[in-house]
Amino acid sequence: MTRNTPLPSIAHFNRLISPIVKMKHYNIAILSPYTSKVAGHSPQLAILINCYCNLDQVGFGFSLLGKLFKRGHPSDYVIFNTLINALVNIGELEQALSLLNRIREQSYHPNLVTYGALIKGLCRRGKNASALSFLGIWNPAESVSLILSYAPQSLTAFVRKSYWMRPLTFFHI
Repeated sequence: MTRNTPLPSIAHFNRLISPIVKMKHYNIAILSPYTSKVAGHSPQLAILINCYCNLDQVGFGFSLLGKLFKRGHPSDYVIFNTLINALVNIGELEQALSLLNRIREQSYHPNLVTYGALIKGLCRRGKNASALSFLGIWNPAESVSLILSYAPQSLTAFVRKSYWMRPLTFFHI
């Protein structure tokens, strides 16, 4: 498909690469000839950022984010959430919090997934009080869904540190 002249449309490449990414073969998606031919478009850069972050190559993800900004393409929450989650997964919580502050300065408002990734990282480090402060930002209905979606990390950590009454207040028990 990549040897055709002219190249097929980007939609055809997306149909080819999407199943590869869903099967979690990120290195194949990155090394395919697809990346060098059509990586100048915003959706393809987002796919590549996701692939690099899942391979713990967050530096390459940030370089692609810079390329995205340089070309004037708008970024979205998916890209920022992918980068923050990747930073948390490799143990760079301070950089993830710094990125969150930069996002806020650019008038992006973090969503539930963003705070969930940060709560996961804080609970892994044993900073449960800080994780609770993130829960205080949300209204009770959203906090309940946040607690339930990250229950293995947050609730067990709260119970271990005798913070068990605070999550229960969100449930109105």
